[in-house]
Amino acid sequence: MAEGNKTLDIGRILYSQNKYSQSREILEPLIQESSAASYIYAKTYADNIFIQNKNEHKYLLNSARIGNINAIVDLSLSRSLGDREKWKKLALIILEERAKKDDTYAMYLLSILDNRIKWLKRASSLGDGRAQYNLYESYKNGDGFFIFDSSRKNATQALLTLSFENKFNKAIIQKSREKSHQGNLNMSLSIIKPLLDKGDASAIIAIANMHNFTHNENKTNRLLIASQYYAIHSHFIKNEQYEDGISLSKKMSDRINKSLSSEDLAIVKERTNNYINDHVVYYEHNKDYGYSLTNDEMIFFRKRLISIDSPL
Repeated sequence: MAEGNKTLDIGRILYSQNKYSQSREILEPLIQESSAASYIYAKTYADNIFIQNKNEHKYLLNSARIGNINAIVDLSLSRSLGDREKWKKLALIILEERAKKDDTYAMYLLSILDNRIKWLKRASSLGDGRAQYNLYESYKNGDGFFIFDSSRKNATQALLTLSFENKFNKAIIQKSREKSHQGNLNMSLSIIKPLLDKGDASAIIAIANMHNFTHNENKTNRLLIASQYYAIHSHFIKNEQYEDGISLSKKMSDRINKSLSSEDLAIVKERTNNYINDHVVYYEHNKDYGYSLTNDEMIFFRKRLISIDSPL
């Protein structure tokens, strides 16, 4: 692997562990050349779901100017600080052309910008697990149907099953959660195990919560597993916005540990250390960070629509 790619991978993992300052320090030398690095760098500054701050916007502009399509889409959204319609026009032209070639990631981005259900349906029909899950969530929340009836319920569950069969991580977690709600923690753990083995942070915090809050007859074993996965999550995942520097997962683990015997605590510690020694845990955001304009697209849009290299 090239040195730049190793650096990018380290920076991406640190970003996906919420270690934003560390990620920026690693990625900064790459942000003028690497589309993926420039986009991740910009997103390390995101701290408000409603509006971009000046740093996020500044570095999204840099990322867009070197051709990152994720950045172009972000600059098109209501969170953007300006020129949204200009960027949206550019994004729609790029993405609609790519969607004609059955590019499902383009359809995913289009679903964020315009006619969500239309583009999710199309990508879902092509077997895209992300689209199937997002369409499942849309249907579950009432989009695409006038009333809640058996047809909506059946369509919703069918989409979740398809996404699960395509091994999309959020669908696997949801299927696991359904078994947990039924009180079947063994099946829940079996379903989610492939994600736990990969170090998927969302799966780790999900299985910890399931075992903490699902009541069954084997309370001690349930709490051992919950404490173990809370501890694993808190070891890898940070949040620089916590004032006391202590993550919620650490607080949950500490609370459970107060009810465990010294023997049980030793078991939790051993299991946790064994996992930490063999895994790296981070959030899988399901983003193609390096999704970028081709050379031909860059030339075309510089000539015909917008100068990406000049201020907007």
